[in-house]
Amino acid sequence: MEQIRRILQQKLNGTSLRAIARHCNVSRNTLKHYLRLIQASGYDLPAALALDDQTLMGLVYEHPKPPVSGTRQGGFQEKLPHYAAELRKRHVTRQLLWEEYRQEFPDGYGYTRFCHYLNEYIGRRDVTAIFSHRPGEKMMVDFAGDKLNYIDRESGEIIECEVLVTALPFSSYIYVEALASQKQEDFVKGLSNAFLYMGGVPESVICDNLRSAVKKADRYEPAFTELIDQLSLYYQTTFMATRARKPRDKATVESSVRITYQRIYGKLRNTSCYSLKELNALIKAELEALNRRKFKRRDHSRRDVFREYEQAHLKPLPSKVFEVKKTVSAKVQKNYHIILGQDMHQYSVP
Repeated sequence: MEQIRRILQQKLNGTSLRAIARHCNVSRNTLKHYLRLIQASGYDLPAALALDDQTLMGLVYEHPKPPVSGTRQGGFQEKLPHYAAELRKRHVTRQLLWEEYRQEFPDGYGYTRFCHYLNEYIGRRDVTAIFSHRPGEKMMVDFAGDKLNYIDRESGEIIECEVLVTALPFSSYIYVEALASQKQEDFVKGLSNAFLYMGGVPESVICDNLRSAVKKADRYEPAFTELIDQLSLYYQTTFMATRARKPRDKATVESSVRITYQRIYGKLRNTSCYSLKELNALIKAELEALNRRKFKRRDHSRRDVFREYEQAHLKPLPSKVFEVKKTVSAKVQKNYHIILGQDMHQYSVP
């Protein structure tokens, strides 16, 4: 209201609308709108300035009129919580819910109006924030829920593989690799290959509470495994874990997993592979096409944004790829040998 009073005072002093707009940092159309509302109320400028804030607010702000509720809308509003809950279930679509709604209410809303009110209700309950990311700041990591597979040549057995997906939030640049498992050694190898593919290391790596990375989950200070700490020191980056059951903390890689399903899984659905190496070669070919693919209604791709704006902000790679090292305590046997459980070999000692 102080700004409204300042506008009215300057107008009363004979200041032009252009000057008032410049002083008060509002558009001239807004000024004309305020003055028109006050004039329509029957008050002149001195009388309007003498009003208290509450009365003056009632003059210059138009309150939206509530929608007229009829019997059709009343019945539908009562069902909205049910429809929103049903939509979270797997395989349930808006089309299916609308068909069930029309069976119950034959004279109800059409599909477009049904979706409008349903989306409006969900939007009020499910508000999200939009985050901006600096180039080279983060890399988000996740394992895809669906697995890929290859066929063992000797036995004919179908061997399923875990699929690691990483994404840089600034450019949406994606890396995908099939791994033998989610064990620490395979996970660390996949991360090293992701850094190698991107040609640099981001400031931080964000993952969820994977057993291969986090040994004790905590909202504020999660404890990472010793191997992840070694990897962090070697590449001079920081590992961070998301909150439990909060996938939006790494929303970019969540959407990248969905894109991977569409652009890589879908392309390889009728292709047979006979080794993990062969499978990764096919994934890499499709990954290159995905990163070079232009965004919809844009003239650039993920690769263009990455190379032009983000790659230079990544930290340089070390001269060698990270190697997994382990330390064990072993007891010397009577035959002056020790046995390492990793490969079950005997090694002599002095």
